[in-house]
Amino acid sequence: MRAKRIQDGLRGMSDLADIPDESNGRVFISHASGDRALADQLVSALEELRVPCWVAPRDVIPGEEYPVALAKAIDECEVFLILFSTAADSSTQVSNEIERAASRSKPILLVRIDETDPGSNSRTGFFLTRHHWFDATKGNFEDHLPTIASAARQAVERHRSLQTGPSAEERSDDHLGEKASRKTPSAHRSIGVEIGATKVRACVLDLEISDDSALHDIPMYFEALEGTINARTIIKQVEKLVAKVMEEHFKDTMPVGLGVAAPGQIDMRAGTLKFGPNLFHARNIPFKTSLSSSFPGVPVRVDNEVRCHTRCELHFGVGNDFDSFACISVGTGVGSGMVIDRQVYFGHNFCAGEIGHMKIASSGSPCSCGQIGCLESFIKAQAIVDRAVAKGVEWETRGLKTLLTDLEGDLTPEAIVAAIEEGDDAAQEIANDAAIYFGLGIANYLNLFNPAAVVISGGVMSGFFFPMIDQITDTVQRNALAEVNNTPIVQSGHPIDGIVIGAALLFHPDDVWPV
Repeated sequence: MRAKRIQDGLRGMSDLADIPDESNGRVFISHASGDRALADQLVSALEELRVPCWVAPRDVIPGEEYPVALAKAIDECEVFLILFSTAADSSTQVSNEIERAASRSKPILLVRIDETDPGSNSRTGFFLTRHHWFDATKGNFEDHLPTIASAARQAVERHRSLQTGPSAEERSDDHLGEKASRKTPSAHRSIGVEIGATKVRACVLDLEISDDSALHDIPMYFEALEGTINARTIIKQVEKLVAKVMEEHFKDTMPVGLGVAAPGQIDMRAGTLKFGPNLFHARNIPFKTSLSSSFPGVPVRVDNEVRCHTRCELHFGVGNDFDSFACISVGTGVGSGMVIDRQVYFGHNFCAGEIGHMKIASSGSPCSCGQIGCLESFIKAQAIVDRAVAKGVEWETRGLKTLLTDLEGDLTPEAIVAAIEEGDDAAQEIANDAAIYFGLGIANYLNLFNPAAVVISGGVMSGFFFPMIDQITDTVQRNALAEVNNTPIVQSGHPIDGIVIGAALLFHPDDVWPV
């Protein structure tokens, strides 16, 4: 009798038009291996409604690598549906599928099939709690099939209507409200947001500014991150800060856009931080999806923080003199941005410029990326501090005096610079050692890229630039090709606000954005 009721429920909707069985017109069914029987039942119900599905292992082509097949299917699907259970919650494969779907901004429909709480998973809970849940824990799963199948079909149709309508950046969302819908886009003002490990900053930038002296007067905002720092708290803090900026500067207009600078590897199309080794090793934080939902009608773009700083240099710094240059930042981590013929270069997977993970040694401390020999592991802030602590102990055991062991409290890069300024030889040795590694990295960069100039930025180099520059220059001249070893190496003129200003510049009319 139950099977008949299910068939009757599906038959009542069978006069719906077919959804074309295109590679990108399917519902991806994610499930743990132990829930395969339920997944098969759901697929049958969906296909009864003529909704094409993709489910493993059924749709894996013989000979195709399983992870490759799954990734391709998620990328091409229109709706990601997950059967969530205890088994799914503990499955690494399912977690990977959820993260990939979230990073591709896929609509997620969660079907809860036991009492496990989707929001309790520290890795995927953030993504799941921002999407629609369907509770199928009561009664028999089969009885819920018509409703689940109908909801999945509606999700596909809704997603398709959005795709064929105006773009996300052009669309005014229905739930903006009457007052918001009357807002007109600001002709030339954008919002920039910088996300750091301990703080969030924001600014409002007039994109028609061409004189960097005017940057001193632009509105700036700053808030320390509060509580436990994770994906959820960071996005909430950003939303809070942007809401404040919108209230104070965009009551009657809309910004041209909201640009976000984040530390790590960015999927620029999806607007997702794929991996932030220096941001609590964050993975797949969907900044664009979350902020677009919180501020409907406001276009959102996300890029790597150093590429954002590079944009600031392009429009308000060394770019005034050179059409092609590199911007290298040293702080908590090490990264770079490249400008070629006045355009920021992203790379095929938006990963260009990761100089911090250039290998300069076959040994050393593990890098935050998990590998050995990365430039970052020799010159980032913590590496310099660790070396200074060891140097202080060494000098002390040799009966030599150094300020590195006389300081009160924890040793910091700023304290090391202060010791150098006091003429401390041990502290200067620390700077020289780091400068040699940095110089090797720059020499490799020059040989490969041949920029017209190199701009040095970042929190570490604000203090260490002058103590290091002579040794950096000497190392570059000894290791780079003769044609490039005299490339100018200069300090950034925007060491404090370069990243947040560069985030606002993501909407500069001359900037090229991947489509």
